[in-house]
Amino acid sequence: MVKSRVTVSPIAPGATTLQPRIVLCIDDSPTNLTMLAWMLKRLPQLVVRSASSGSDGIAQALASPPDLILLDINMPGMSGWEVLAALKADARGEGIPVVALTAEAEAGVEARAHDAGFADYLTKPFRLEQLYATVARYLDGPCP
Repeated sequence: MVKSRVTVSPIAPGATTLQPRIVLCIDDSPTNLTMLAWMLKRLPQLVVRSASSGSDGIAQALASPPDLILLDINMPGMSGWEVLAALKADARGEGIPVVALTAEAEAGVEARAHDAGFADYLTKPFRLEQLYATVARYLDGPCP
């Protein structure tokens, strides 16, 4: 189980204090979780939490709801589809925007993801700019 807590870009002295925004990354690959944390470290006032399984991700999200979830669709044991359904079925998780991260680029998968309730869809490998723009869209923040 990979868990990390990375606080990013401290506020400069004299700047207005902003509320930290929490992003929960759920992926069965430790490499992908490390890469996501590394990619997100440039975004100001961001706390990155990680979960290496669907069940751990659900537990974290419901215990302390994040502002955004980045969720791998293809995970063993519990797929991202099942994780999303469990989150949407609970009042604590239903309002959290969830972005699908997947290597599936087949026709119809993106439409299926939106129909299932994913807020957005990123196909791996995605560009850094795509990730930043997507995160900024749901956290109302600027891209670096």
